[in-house]
Amino acid sequence: QDHARNQGQDGVPMQDGVPMQDGVPMIAMATAHPAKFSGAIRQAIGHEPPLPQGLALLKDLPTRVEVLPSSLPALQDYIRRTLEGAAHP
Repeated sequence: QDHARNQGQDGVPMQDGVPMQDGVPMIAMATAHPAKFSGAIRQAIGHEPPLPQGLALLKDLPTRVEVLPSSLPALQDYIRRTLEGAAHP
């Protein structure tokens, strides 16, 4: 069997398409913070979940919005102008 069939792209050993560690199948799970779904959490438990400190600090900062036309050149131009502005404060 060749190397590619025995190892995933991230270097994790694979067996029959299943990630393995020390011969034991691995299961990886990840979830979003409950604060991301505060409305659903409020319905489920009667109150909103607390924000993590890092997000709570961002909550009261000003936001910036730039509406762009739906086109790649417009996006590229915006990124270019933004980076140029950051380089020359």
